[in-house]
Amino acid sequence: GKDQNDLKALNALACFYIQDGKLGMGRILLSRALKTTPEEPGLHNNMGVIHLTEGKQRLAIGSFRKSTEIKSGYPIGSANLGSIFVEYKDYGKATSLLQEGYSSVRGDLRRGVGLDVANNYALALSGSGENDKAKSIFLDILKTETQNTTALLNYTILLIYRMKDKKEGEKMLNRLKFLVEDATTRSRVDELEKALNEN
Repeated sequence: GKDQNDLKALNALACFYIQDGKLGMGRILLSRALKTTPEEPGLHNNMGVIHLTEGKQRLAIGSFRKSTEIKSGYPIGSANLGSIFVEYKDYGKATSLLQEGYSSVRGDLRRGVGLDVANNYALALSGSGENDKAKSIFLDILKTETQNTTALLNYTILLIYRMKDKKEGEKMLNRLKFLVEDATTRSRVDELEKALNEN
């Protein structure tokens, strides 16, 4: 209330509006903050989140890149940018970006913070052929959140397709069967079961 251009207040309020789905208000607040503090990486990152939510991926990538250019290795921007590269299976670019993001959240995994970053980093490692590192990260996620179906599915895929570990893959697949409810994941489970039986 005392300072209408206070960076922390504007950013916090913008995040509140973004989470509430009021992207226009979030954009207005971030734009105001960027006028007075254009070199703040968090503002560019949050603008990227708005663009991504609106389906404007190129603009989102630009904002995430800007955040990492302003502050070299900015972990949140790196993690967001890396996640986009994972989605498009560009594991080489994703791995280095997500490594920075993972390093910043690794200590918080036990509290359930950064699980998506860890999952994406493990996927990037797996896609780059670093299967043992990927396995270790998936296991860290599953220690924290035993019923995390996304991590469990990705870990099972790693075991069956990449590591050819039939015994452990079958164990994880059986665990996954009891947790899956949506049709898309159920279909993936069926594919994995078929692949397991063919090997």
